[in-house]
Amino acid sequence: MKMVTININGIEYNLKGDESEDYLHKVASYVDGKIKDIMDNNIKLSTSAAAVLAALNVADDMFKKEEIYIELKKNISEIKERESKLKENLKTLQQKLQYAKSENDELKNNLKENIKEINNKDTLNKLENKLLELEKSIEDYKNENQKLNLENKQMKFEMKSYKYKIINLQQRLIENQIDLVKEKKQNHPLLNVER
Repeated sequence: MKMVTININGIEYNLKGDESEDYLHKVASYVDGKIKDIMDNNIKLSTSAAAVLAALNVADDMFKKEEIYIELKKNISEIKERESKLKENLKTLQQKLQYAKSENDELKNNLKENIKEINNKDTLNKLENKLLELEKSIEDYKNENQKLNLENKQMKFEMKSYKYKIINLQQRLIENQIDLVKEKKQNHPLLNVER
C-alpha cells in the first residue's frame, strides 16, 4: 500500500492506497477544483460546507454518468439483437443463394443435355427466359447478401464504439466513486486522517 501526500484547498492529507501516485493526485486535483469552484462562488462558505457541496456535485456527476452508462448498455443490447437478426437473415439469404445456384446449375445441365433434342423455338425461348430469370434472381440474392454484409460490418463498428464508451464511463464511474468515498472520509470526524 502506498502513502501519498495530497493538497486539497490548501490542506495536506496523507492518503494510503493501492492506486498509482499519479492517479491519487489526479483524484485530489479533481476534488480540489470542485471545492475551489464552490468557495470562489460563495466566499462565506466554510470548508466543511464547501466539501459537502463538492461531494454533492461529485455524486451528481456520478449518477448522471451512470444513467449514460445504462443507456449505452441498453443500446449495445439492441445492437447485438439487431446483429443477431441480420446474421440470421444473412444465413437464410446465403442458403437461398446456394439453392438458386444449385437450381441454376441443374437447369443449365438439363438445357445442355436436351438442347440437341429441342426443335421447337418457342420451347427453347421459354427455357432461355427461365434461365435469364434465374440468373437475375441469383444476382438479386448476391446484391442483398452484399447489403447485409455491409450492414453487419457497420453494426460491428458501432458495437466496438459503444464498448469503448462503456469502458470510458466505467472508468469515470470508478473515479467518481473513489472521489465520493474520499470526500466522505475527509469530512467524517471519527475517521483518522493525518493532516
